[in-house]
Amino acid sequence: MASASAIATNTHSAAILMTTRIVLTVALSRVPAEGSLEVAIYDSPDESSKVKDLVEGEDYSYVQERNSILFESDQVPESQQYIKASYRIKSGT
Repeated sequence: MASASAIATNTHSAAILMTTRIVLTVALSRVPAEGSLEVAIYDSPDESSKVKDLVEGEDYSYVQERNSILFESDQVPESQQYIKASYRIKSGT
């Protein structure tokens, strides 16, 4: 987990600021049909390298207002992994 800190001082006080929340947002190119979104993690672009299928609400969230997948700090995949989102396109969009 990444963190950043800064110290501000003067003759009367000191403050330490910590940033520990990292999120990852993945924008989708089209709006998925309800219930069709499937997200998985891979170690390489090769289909045979699938690490696991992800569960919405456990491993990620779908943010309808932004048409994106959101990974909270404890859900962000490893830096060298690939995220694959598959879905049917919502009709009328």
